[in-house]
Amino acid sequence: NCTKKLYDLDGNKYHIQFAKYKHGSSKINLPQKFSDMVDIVTLLSKPFNYVRVDLFNVDGKIYFGEMTFCPASGWDKFGTYKDDLYLGNFWK
Repeated sequence: NCTKKLYDLDGNKYHIQFAKYKHGSSKINLPQKFSDMVDIVTLLSKPFNYVRVDLFNVDGKIYFGEMTFCPASGWDKFGTYKDDLYLGNFWK
C-alpha cells in the first residue's frame, strides 16, 4: 500500500510515475515552513549536480534526514522509458 510521488514546489504532482508504487492524489497541501525547507535544501544541494535531500517537518519543526546521491541504488523503475529518460537527462 505504499505510494511514491514527485511534486513541484507548488504541490502539484509531476507526470513521472514509478512502476511498482501507487500514484496517489494529484495535489498536496504544503507543510508549515515549506519555504524554509526549500531554502535549506537549496543551500545543502548547491555543490552537487544531483542530490536528494530528505527533510522532515514535524509540527512545524524541520529535521534533517539524509542526503542521497543515488536513490534506490539506481534500481527504481519508472512507469515508462520516457519518464526514465526525462529524469536521467538531469544527471551530468
